[in-house]
Amino acid sequence: MFRGIVPSWSLATELAFYLLIPVWALLIRRLVISRRGRSRVLVDLAGCGVLYAAGFIIREAISVRDPAWRAISWVWLPTNIDLSATGMALAVISAWAATDEKVRALADRVGQLAGLWWAIAIALFAWYAYRVGPVEFNGGYRGFFWQRRQFVDALVAVALLIPAVFGAQNRGLVRRTLRWRPIVWVGVVSYGLYLWHFDWIQRIPAGRAFTGGAGHPPGTAWPGWVHSVPGNTNFWVLLAGGLGLGLLFAAVSWELLEKPLQRWKNLL
Repeated sequence: MFRGIVPSWSLATELAFYLLIPVWALLIRRLVISRRGRSRVLVDLAGCGVLYAAGFIIREAISVRDPAWRAISWVWLPTNIDLSATGMALAVISAWAATDEKVRALADRVGQLAGLWWAIAIALFAWYAYRVGPVEFNGGYRGFFWQRRQFVDALVAVALLIPAVFGAQNRGLVRRTLRWRPIVWVGVVSYGLYLWHFDWIQRIPAGRAFTGGAGHPPGTAWPGWVHSVPGNTNFWVLLAGGLGLGLLFAAVSWELLEKPLQRWKNLL
């Protein structure tokens, strides 16, 4: 049976973001065109703040107004715009630091302790995984659970990215790890890994608990698959299937599909 690749849900969300960005940039440009220096940056950051707040407001409105829309609206850009706004704010600060020595010095001091930032990210992820848990066991995408999930996602992403954006990039174990050639290669094929990994997890015996069909309470989970009950799978087998086979097929798709498409793109 043919069916869609589950992780590809994000493609529509990304496309909507790419369509929004030029319009948003034009709006912000009109607001900052008569300003200079720090005031322009503050307008940019305020705009990111508006988008961030919009994500929280939209999710709350959906939860309260029509809960039946919760599951499908989870994949919409409006309910994820706060995550995009977080990355945009980090980019604004990075661009600001590139033109302001004081800001650069402060940002580099903040990003200097790369190990600490990664420890924070790992601790947050572990706390959420073990103390909060997945969607199906916590009432689905609704109310505080939904808001908390998005907030923690943003914090983990920022903590992981700060060492890659700020601080001396040739110092410390974390940055040496990021510069290690096998890790760089994984980064090159990472989108293929993202698309392929779950499909292979579903095809190994330990991952069949993830293919439980569409028997979900309304608004609690993605239609067509469910998370496994805790303790019902072997983590290392799933890791080998998802990461091992995922990387293998990501490398194949990179060499046979993505690289040729990129070369053809340059000929247009």
